[in-house]
Amino acid sequence: MNKDSICQVDVINQQNVTTATNYLEKEKVQKSLRILSKFTDNKQINI
Repeated sequence: MNKDSICQVDVINQQNVTTATNYLEKEKVQKSLRILSKFTDNKQINI
């Protein structure tokens, strides 16, 4: 009986993960600000 094993190793650079996470967090903030701007007039708001 012949058994073949396949082993997949995924290597993820921590810096790439951090960069991607930071980008997504900034995008969430920007999206929230765009949504807020739709509900406000042209007056500036402080957050």
